[in-house]
Amino acid sequence: MLIGEIMKKVYENLEETQEIFMNELKDFTQKYDFLGEITLKVEPDIDTLDFIYSFENLNGKRMDELSPVVVEISRHMREFSKQNNIYDYFVDVCFFL
Repeated sequence: MLIGEIMKKVYENLEETQEIFMNELKDFTQKYDFLGEITLKVEPDIDTLDFIYSFENLNGKRMDELSPVVVEISRHMREFSKQNNIYDYFVDVCFFL
C-alpha cells in the first residue's frame, strides 16, 4: 500500500471517529440548557493532533459553576470512548467552556 493510500485511510477513520464522538457529545450535553453550539478545532502538536471541543456559554455562568460540568462531560466521554474503541482519540481531546 502506498503512503498516500495509508494516509487517506487514517483520515477517513479520523473523520468517522470525530463524527461518532461529536454525535455522542451533542446528545449528552443537551441536558445543559446553558451550553450552546459545540465547535471542534484541530491543533497540530509536535507528535499528535489535539482536538479542542469548545462550548458556547449561553447564560454567562461563572467558571466555578462550569468546572463540575466539564468533569462530568469528560468522564462520560472517556467511558463512551472506551466502549466504542475510540479511546486513543479521546486521549487527545480537550474541552473548553
